[in-house]
Amino acid sequence: MAPLQGPRDDPAVTGGGAAAPAAPSGLTATAASRTQARLTWTDNVDDETGDRIERCQGTGCTTFTEIATVGAGTTTLLDGGLTRNTAYTYRVRAFNTTGTSAYSNTATTRTTR
Repeated sequence: MAPLQGPRDDPAVTGGGAAAPAAPSGLTATAASRTQARLTWTDNVDDETGDRIERCQGTGCTTFTEIATVGAGTTTLLDGGLTRNTAYTYRVRAFNTTGTSAYSNTATTRTTR
């Protein structure tokens, strides 16, 4: 998937005049191991199709790439295959048939040594 620029420069996209879903909030990222990060967030909408999770490498990075799509109601992800002792920054957005939400807050973690 193509990289996306900026942590919050992509406004919510809507179709047909209806409102896009509310953005997820409270995103946290913690190191789960040398090669994994655990993400958790709050789902603020009942009618989403799912959430798209994006990642970039480093603290303060701005080039995000979508790494996963999860189903409605999911609020955790274990991201694997990472490089040890490396910082990763994440963000999440909800989507449904109407459109896509704004981004959540960003959260950064560093995998363990």
